[in-house]
Amino acid sequence: MHGLNENMTKYSHGGDIYRNDIVLDFSVNGNPLGPPDTVLSLFSNTERFLTAYPDPDCVRLRAAIASRDGLSQDMIICTNGAAEFICCLVKAVSPKKGLILTPAFSEYERCLEANNAECTFTSDEGAFLQAIENVDIAFLCNPVNPTGVLLDRSFMDKALKAAEEGDTWLVIDESFLRFLADYESMTLRSVLKYNPKLVVVDSFTKIYAIPGLRLGYGMTADRELKGIIKDMLPMWNVSTIAQAAGIKALEAKHYLEEAIAYLNDERQRLSQLLSGMGFKVTAGTADFLFFESSKELYKPLLSSGILIRDCNNYRGIGASAFHYRIAIRKKEENDRLILLIKKILD
Repeated sequence: MHGLNENMTKYSHGGDIYRNDIVLDFSVNGNPLGPPDTVLSLFSNTERFLTAYPDPDCVRLRAAIASRDGLSQDMIICTNGAAEFICCLVKAVSPKKGLILTPAFSEYERCLEANNAECTFTSDEGAFLQAIENVDIAFLCNPVNPTGVLLDRSFMDKALKAAEEGDTWLVIDESFLRFLADYESMTLRSVLKYNPKLVVVDSFTKIYAIPGLRLGYGMTADRELKGIIKDMLPMWNVSTIAQAAGIKALEAKHYLEEAIAYLNDERQRLSQLLSGMGFKVTAGTADFLFFESSKELYKPLLSSGILIRDCNNYRGIGASAFHYRIAIRKKEENDRLILLIKKILD
């Protein structure tokens, strides 16, 4: 296209299948089981979703989330993906200074910079705790994206206390946490009502494998903050089909248990295979693996139609080697990736 600014096509996330000839996409971390059957059943008759305006308040969807998580639905704001919530949250808080534990999802930084906030970055948990009282908003991702490392609950509790003492908004992104078998012991949404400065973010995208529908949500006990965010959102921001898919996803019985069991086994198998090939693999807990390589893999794999996530553009990731994140997909697809990597190494 003539006259197209190259900066408009710059893409810093996974899933860029539209500018590449891709056979298998390992750059996006979706549930390897695919969407639940309860969600897929919606597409047998889509006309009703195309001809009706969405509920602007997502009443039924918020009620379903609240019922599952034991929350008041008044604490929940549904958005067009978790990224929309994060952007509106930062704008609502209007911080002068923000803090991010790195490495982390790049949208935290992008939203802070878009609102002219000064950003502080640290990969040290102790330094993070010390810096909280000097900022207006702080971001944590648990498990960490892109490494999959699970933050310790005692650290999270210390962060909560430090944020309360510093009158700082603490944002916990739990978009990958439900891939954890002992999720209930790690989630902080259960303490939301006791911590008015705490905000928890979650997404249907990863755990239910529906990134194309864009469905996320945020939770806060602060009614004033919720009201400000709600006023910022465009009317009908969550589509009719996305709301219906969210409700149906929550009805899927045994789906998460099957996914967690599969991921635990396949994560261990893939980790052993990659380690045996000489890669330094990080012990993660999510639906992806992060590893370090002395040889470039991204371009050679791309030439074979395989897309992985090059992670060297993440803050807090060393530049002395190549760092990659790969989604855990179906076993036969994972085996195909391993075979191609072996050929590259040979």
